[in-house]
Amino acid sequence: DRLVQASAGSPLLVLESLQLALDGGLLALRDNCWWSEDPDQLFATLAAGQALRHRVTGVPPEPGRILLSLALAGTPLTPDELARATHRGSDGVRAGLIVLEHRGLAERVGDAWLPAHDEIAALALERGDVLLHDDADFDAIAKVRPLRSMRR
Repeated sequence: DRLVQASAGSPLLVLESLQLALDGGLLALRDNCWWSEDPDQLFATLAAGQALRHRVTGVPPEPGRILLSLALAGTPLTPDELARATHRGSDGVRAGLIVLEHRGLAERVGDAWLPAHDEIAALALERGDVLLHDDADFDAIAKVRPLRSMRR
């Protein structure tokens, strides 16, 4: 019941709440059963809600910049397009995309990538101030919007 309340019944937010609890060590799967060493803290975390917000804003700096770039573009981008738009190396962009994929925040569409859900993109845009760490980041990421209009 508490999980459903924390997620307002949204399947995405149910999954995000579970992932936040797993990432925070508040929840584990043991012998095919959910287990918590500290159920009071688990329920407090669930009651606070905001699981998806915590997961998006908790992304490390480089993958965070990539997630924001994908959200700004609004269309799938290849790693090479992301590297050009953000003035980052291709290897670093690919590594950041793998981190985002592993965290369930970005997904592949053929050779390109996009945020894994519209809500993730919306939060990345809303919390861009957390994902960007200086003005140079903003200048680089701002170049993604023209890239989007060129692809249409």
